[in-house]
Amino acid sequence: MKNLFQIFFCSIILIVSVSTVKANTYRISILTCAQGEDLYATFGHSAIRVTDSVHHSDIVYNYGTFNFNDPDFYVKFVKGNLLYFIEACDYNSFLMLYAYEHRSVSEQVLALDSTQQSQVVSYLNENLLEQYKYYKYDFVNNNCATRVYQVFNQLFENQIDCNNKIIGKTHRSILNEMLTQQDWTRLGINLMLGKRVDQPINTMQSFFIPKYLALGLKSTSLNQKKMVLSEQNVLQFDEKSNSESHLNQPLILLFCLLIIMICCYYIEKLNLVYIIMSSVYLIISSFLGIVFLTMWFWSSHASMHENYNVLWALPTNFWIVLKPKNKSKYFILTLILIACSFLLHILGVQRLPIEIIPFILGLLFIYISKLKKNAQ
Repeated sequence: MKNLFQIFFCSIILIVSVSTVKANTYRISILTCAQGEDLYATFGHSAIRVTDSVHHSDIVYNYGTFNFNDPDFYVKFVKGNLLYFIEACDYNSFLMLYAYEHRSVSEQVLALDSTQQSQVVSYLNENLLEQYKYYKYDFVNNNCATRVYQVFNQLFENQIDCNNKIIGKTHRSILNEMLTQQDWTRLGINLMLGKRVDQPINTMQSFFIPKYLALGLKSTSLNQKKMVLSEQNVLQFDEKSNSESHLNQPLILLFCLLIIMICCYYIEKLNLVYIIMSSVYLIISSFLGIVFLTMWFWSSHASMHENYNVLWALPTNFWIVLKPKNKSKYFILTLILIACSFLLHILGVQRLPIEIIPFILGLLFIYISKLKKNAQ
């Protein structure tokens, strides 16, 4: 009888021990990496870390991998056909890269039970298979950060709640917030993006930026319990504040060029300089208009569609340089279109980057001066 009791007691201990090991097998967390200096790292990065205490493995699942050596890399990127893919790497190797680049990394450990942990690991490992690993990158809808949240949203769709509501921001305002110190990059991105990025967005839509994903996870619940168990900084570096004041180079440059061009118009001896500058303005605006239209109808990036910057950047402006005479109706039309562009900006349909305002005013001055000349 005593032996039977000992066997029963040992069996209970063994079952409890096995259950405990199973429950503590995985530790799953979200890694959020700070912004980098390279263009592709400008907005930071997100990844999923899986620590396996039984097999002593520490793996990072990274949805932000791409083949930079692809000969058609830039064409595919612009067109929206560039394939990103998930890659698994050792945690220490992952961390070494960010340490080398002096980029901070924070970690949010998730409160998942053993069943949920196993589901996540199975999902990630299935994604590593050749037939599932690739996806079409999209600037605001399908990137390394949105993919991370998608893992949990697909697995626990009816159990996860990110407190999804309109947050009083747009994709463009968030991008501008991330690019306050990079004036030229901000100007280029703003010019290429159409009206879709000026629509109010909700919490989940803000997850296209890793920093906002990390912020959103803090208020996310899973089965009515907080999803984030704990947070810590695994790498910490002093970072440049986005709120630091600095001179806006493109704004100052374009404003100075506007003043110079107007002065050259009124100073007779410098009229030739004005003619050259006005021609350059018209050719640049024409080139920009062709680029905007091309991306509108050729690119798969939805955020580049319906770009109303073509209202002031008319692709037909090169025609004025070649044949400037008898174009009064054209110049009246250009003035109307510029007025429409400013109206859309005021109404919030599509915001104009402040840096391009002096350039548009320069075009406005050119059209008015040519209209007067045609009227003489």
